[in-house]
Amino acid sequence: MDIGRAFTAPFRDREWPEKGIIAALLLLLPLLGYLIVFGWVLRYATAVLSGNDTELPPWNRWGQDFMLGLKATLVAIVWFAPVYAILFCGVFALLPELLNQRRLSLPSLGISLGALLCLVPLLTAIGSIVLPLPLTRLVVSGRFADALALRSTLNELGKAIRDLLVVWVVSFGYALGIAIAVQFGSQFAILLCFPGIAASILITSGAQVHWLLFTVHLWAQVRSRLGQSSASFTSQPLPG
Repeated sequence: MDIGRAFTAPFRDREWPEKGIIAALLLLLPLLGYLIVFGWVLRYATAVLSGNDTELPPWNRWGQDFMLGLKATLVAIVWFAPVYAILFCGVFALLPELLNQRRLSLPSLGISLGALLCLVPLLTAIGSIVLPLPLTRLVVSGRFADALALRSTLNELGKAIRDLLVVWVVSFGYALGIAIAVQFGSQFAILLCFPGIAASILITSGAQVHWLLFTVHLWAQVRSRLGQSSASFTSQPLPG
């Protein structure tokens, strides 16, 4: 895994400031902006897979980026379905106690709290580790069926688990670093009033864009190391 290249490659595009600012501004739009940017960074994964990782995708396929981001989000929701199910069951079991309608028995309370405090974070972490596989399958083939193929994904997981763990740790560490930097930076931004706050928001959004590009680059490296031919699907170019 070339972590250094994943970090620096987006900056090698001569137009990276313009493209990055557009993505950063879009991230400020609730949901819609995220879906467009998510599709855009996944389109960057196709460039990485083709060996052209120093050129960010041009902003000329807004509709297709939105659809790709929407498809990828739906795939992620399906893969995280066990987390949502446990979260729902745990909250549902605790709801009577929270509303003071009846008192739960100690075993029931322990099981519910254990599911919420232990199983949910654990399954979320596992889902995050596995997620690059179905999402890159979606990027390569463009088909939901390939992204949701459980057996094929588990076979790939056995081959790429070490790389996926590296990607998860590095990506999580970068995200944590951004969060800490934002926490400290926001305190100074308040002192500068509105200009400082506006600049802080834009810089934070830009850092999130780079984190997405960095993470997707690593995802594409995992897919490349697996070899697209090892997956049980036929590669098809994305439309447009």
